[in-house]
Amino acid sequence: MTRSNDVLLAVEACGICGTDIEEWCEGPIAIPAARVRGDAAKPLTLGHEFCGRVIDAGSEARFEVGELVAVEVNIPCGECPACHDDRTNNCPFTVALGLQDDGGLAEYVVAPASSCVAVDGSVDPRVLAFAEPLAVGVHALSRVTLRESDDVAVFGAGAVGVLLALLLRRRGNRVVVVESSMKRRDLARQLGFEVTDPQFSEQDESTRSRFDVCFEATGNPHAVKAAIKVTREGGKVVLLGVGTRDLGLSAWNLVEGEISLIASKSHTMKDFAQAVDNLVSGAIDVTSLPLGEFRLEDAVVAFEGARSHPDAYLKRMMVSPSVAQRDE
Repeated sequence: MTRSNDVLLAVEACGICGTDIEEWCEGPIAIPAARVRGDAAKPLTLGHEFCGRVIDAGSEARFEVGELVAVEVNIPCGECPACHDDRTNNCPFTVALGLQDDGGLAEYVVAPASSCVAVDGSVDPRVLAFAEPLAVGVHALSRVTLRESDDVAVFGAGAVGVLLALLLRRRGNRVVVVESSMKRRDLARQLGFEVTDPQFSEQDESTRSRFDVCFEATGNPHAVKAAIKVTREGGKVVLLGVGTRDLGLSAWNLVEGEISLIASKSHTMKDFAQAVDNLVSGAIDVTSLPLGEFRLEDAVVAFEGARSHPDAYLKRMMVSPSVAQRDE
C-alpha cells in the first residue's frame, strides 16, 4: 500500500464479467492502451466484481483486520462537475479497478477505504460478489419513474438482466424476460418469470406497443430496435447493455411514439451500497443462481470456458481456497 487511506484485501470471490472476456479477447477497449502496450507496458489484473477480507489497513483507513468488505471499483476524481453533482458514474476521470488499475482476479488487491462497504463476516463471499452487477440494475431503476402497474420487459437474461428482473419483481412489477438463448430462457423461467424470444416483436401486430418500460441489457443493436418496437407510445427504453456497435436507429419511431430513450451507465457508491444491502438482507436472493466456481490458478481455463460456452453458467466466479472449503 502506498496511501494512508488504502486497505489491502485477500480476495475471497471475484466474478467474471462479459467486459473481462472482451478485454481478454479483443482489448484493450476500456483498458488504457498505454498501460498494456509499448515500452512502458506492464500487466494489468482484470476483475471488477469482487470482495475480500482486510489483512492490512493504512493509518487513515477505518477498517479492522479480518473484516469482510465489498468493493465499489469505480473511483471518481471527486473534483469535476459530475462529482459535485453526485453523478460520480459520469466522472470522466474515473479509475476502475480491474480496467484502469489492478482488479480482483488475484490473491490480493489494494483498494481505497472509501470504496469499501463492510458486512457481517458470516456473509457468503459468493453472494457479496454479485454486488457490482446488481448495482448496475439498481442504477438503471433510478433512471426512470416506475408505477407498480407498469408492464416491464427486460431484454437479456445474463447476470445483469436476471438481477434487474429480480429487482423489478420485488418492486411489484410484472416482468417479461426477453432472451434468445434457450438455456438462459429456461433459467429465467425456473426463477418464475414469463419468458419470450426476441423474435416475438416481429410475429404479429398484437405484440407491438405492449410495454410501458423496456430495459435493454445486452447492447445488441437488434435487441435495442426490438425494445423500441414493443414499447407503448409515451413509454421508455432504458439502455444499460454495453455495446460498441452502431445502433443504426431511425428517429422516426422514437419521435412518432414519443418514446424516451434513456442511457444508464454503471453505478454510483449509493447504488452499490443499496445493492450490498439487498444481498446481505436476502431481499435479492442469488443463492440459487448457477455458478461456475474456479480457483485462481485455473483462471485461463475459466476464461476459455466463458468464451466458448457463455451460457453454461449465469456467472463464473473465482473463489479463494477458504471459500471453496466451506462446501467440502
